[in-house]
Amino acid sequence: MADSLSAIASILTLTEAACVGVKSLQTFVDGLRNAPSRVQTLTKDLDATHKILKELEDLLKEEKEAGPTLVPFLDRFDIKSVTEATNQVVDEFKSTIEKCTARSTAAQEFSARDRLTVTLQQSRIGRFKTRLNASRSTIQYTVQIGFSPN
Repeated sequence: MADSLSAIASILTLTEAACVGVKSLQTFVDGLRNAPSRVQTLTKDLDATHKILKELEDLLKEEKEAGPTLVPFLDRFDIKSVTEATNQVVDEFKSTIEKCTARSTAAQEFSARDRLTVTLQQSRIGRFKTRLNASRSTIQYTVQIGFSPN
């Protein structure tokens, strides 16, 4: 039982960290005035990811209080690794997008140089979206299957 509680607590901590990271990146992207559409569309993906992470977080809290019974299921889907990967992807991309938009601020228009830099990073943005969506899909599937009423 203690191992199960420890496993749930570990996954919960990672999920909470991923929620904070996704929300931070979403806030940053939202603050970029007149950013290229490729960057602006990231907010939809980030919002969807944040929602499913919050849902997982809430369900893990319920599971922790009710007595963890889904640990084998969570292990089978390796949800701990998925939440770690989500957090890593978000952190890496936030660092990248901050560097690419260093000359733009929320108070002014998106700079021409930053626009060019972001354009040159299209493939990196695409890879980020792919990795983020893959993580979100795995988490969503786990939540739907593992926590749905029988």
